[in-house]
Amino acid sequence: MGLEPIFVDGEEELPAVIERLKQVGSEEVPLVLSGHSRVGRSRFSFQLLSRYARQTGKRLSVVSPDLAVQQMAQEAGFRSAGSLDSLGTGVVPEPAPALAYQAALPQPEPAFLDPAASPAVVETPTPPVLPQSSSVAVGPRIRAAPPTTAGRSQPRPSRALLYGGVALVLGVILVGLLVFVPSAKVIVVAQAQPFSADLAVTAAPSGAPIHVRTATAGKKATQSFKATGVKTTPGQPATGGIAFDGSGCNLSEGSEIRVPNGTRLRSSTGVQFATNGGDVTIRPDTAATTTIIATSPGQNGNLPADTVFAFENAGNTGGCLVARGGPTSGGQDEVKKTVVGQSDVDNARSQLNAQLQAQLSNDLRTGVQRGEKINDEIQFRDAQLSTDHKVGDEVRSFNATMDLQAEGDYYRPDEVTAAFVGLLAQKVPAGRQLAGQSTASYQATATAGGQLTFNGKASGFSAPKIDRSAVNALVTGKSVAQAQQNLKHLPVQSVVIEQHPFRLPFMPLSSSRIEVEYDVTVAPAAQTPK
Repeated sequence: MGLEPIFVDGEEELPAVIERLKQVGSEEVPLVLSGHSRVGRSRFSFQLLSRYARQTGKRLSVVSPDLAVQQMAQEAGFRSAGSLDSLGTGVVPEPAPALAYQAALPQPEPAFLDPAASPAVVETPTPPVLPQSSSVAVGPRIRAAPPTTAGRSQPRPSRALLYGGVALVLGVILVGLLVFVPSAKVIVVAQAQPFSADLAVTAAPSGAPIHVRTATAGKKATQSFKATGVKTTPGQPATGGIAFDGSGCNLSEGSEIRVPNGTRLRSSTGVQFATNGGDVTIRPDTAATTTIIATSPGQNGNLPADTVFAFENAGNTGGCLVARGGPTSGGQDEVKKTVVGQSDVDNARSQLNAQLQAQLSNDLRTGVQRGEKINDEIQFRDAQLSTDHKVGDEVRSFNATMDLQAEGDYYRPDEVTAAFVGLLAQKVPAGRQLAGQSTASYQATATAGGQLTFNGKASGFSAPKIDRSAVNALVTGKSVAQAQQNLKHLPVQSVVIEQHPFRLPFMPLSSSRIEVEYDVTVAPAAQTPK
């Protein structure tokens, strides 16, 4: 049968090594110790291994890169080497003789040396202190006679009580250390599947599980604005009368000259007029009158009396008619004046509203308390605008005042996430549960009075359902091996047990010192066959 070496890591204790030796059927077993193995740090460990080898008939050898470990192994009677390859050429030393004080001590059999015994923690006995003048002898074990108590006074009862009290206190401290200092973590790893759902959650100031806090603020601002409106007063044409004299035309009896309505005439000042009183008929040795109006508005059409007019087209009048008119009046130029326009008021409203909203938003955001978030949608209401001039007033500037109120709604994102995750857990299929870290993404909309609605999506992982308290009960006070055996029936991939601050062969005696952590792994997507 080939060699069955046992590889001992740095943290493995001697009782665990003994347990592993019991499982090996071969009589010759190499122990391969790492460079920092705890087993290789103590001569007492090799003495106990030697005793176990004698009891079971196993031939043990030690392999270690540390020369000091090889030396201690040889002193205990083991063959040692630096590697498995060189083990065959290692020297088998003679067992080292025991020191006198070791021979004189009773040699208890550690429980773990018994093949049927369970692992236990071994404590190294403290050797007695020899007088400096004593010499160490090698030979048969010599038992010393017990010292006589003749002539000595017995301990006083009060001192005995003191010793007993000290022992009791030390016992309580030891029990406390065993119960309250060690802790363990049981890490349960299961395969999970992504799981998500679209959800909606509402919240209000007096509701749960999301608590909303509202705050209001108000501001007023006054600002001067330039008037840009234009009021146009249209121009008016001048009007008056005109007389036509045909005495210089030498008209024959029964002939006449007709002046049609709208005939254009131009004054001696260059202003054009038109007749507007209807057609005019001039007979021999008579005169006729009618009304005229300037063809263009303006004060230049206001002419004095007896103004001479000339026909623009004298062809149809024979060129002999004389036209004199005036005075004409009522002519006005077009007038444009600056006034407050509707667009000016709208611009003032927009600017003041933007300024006040920014100021109120900043004030409300500074009121966020620890752990809170303010809803992005701040409620603005009751915007009141007043001006010192109304639309159409002839001014170059005006003052506008706005009074604005705002409401801010505060909530705690952790409560929103918890609400989403809680709803997501309700949608998980039977026999499964949420595991790992769940997240939520959402958008909030608000109405007056702190009424919020959160619409979004919650995402997590669905894994087999695990009862943490049941897992805790399966391992509390058990040996590590028994705890691992008890957890094998769980529908998980793996179970890891961690102990702090040091490793022990048993789990903590108090369930409060054991933490159960449930982790999940997501299986990779299946590969599409090529």
